[in-house]
Amino acid sequence: MEIYINRGGQQYGPYSLDQVQTHLAEGTLSVQDHAWADGQASWQPLETLLGTLSLCSMCQAPLEPEQVVCFQC
Repeated sequence: MEIYINRGGQQYGPYSLDQVQTHLAEGTLSVQDHAWADGQASWQPLETLLGTLSLCSMCQAPLEPEQVVCFQC
């Protein structure tokens, strides 16, 4: 999954979910930054986007829409 960030009219990315989480932990991204990923209808706050992602219950890898089997674990 590729995540794009829009801050101040400038687009950044693509980032993996792991990269986004690292940047959030470092403080270089904010949950209020606007984000978009494949399958999303529009840009939305990163916090909202992260809340809509389906994650594998075992390894927490992101799952694509309608993906039933995790290929990470």
